[in-house]
Amino acid sequence: MNSSEYFYRFLEPISKELAFLAGELEHSIFTSPRTMLTHSRVLVENILQQVMEYEKMKEDPRIELT
Repeated sequence: MNSSEYFYRFLEPISKELAFLAGELEHSIFTSPRTMLTHSRVLVENILQQVMEYEKMKEDPRIELT
């Protein structure tokens, strides 16, 4: 994916994986909105995982998206 072709390229210095996921979601919103909505959970889970690592929080099975 060309980094100049999507809005979320500002995430690349923070996490190439997050930038890639956000770019994929951005491109799929018009071709498959349902897929975009279901896959957006992966992006949110990745963001939460990185926040937990940054804040040095222990993984807890009770902390999850439901």
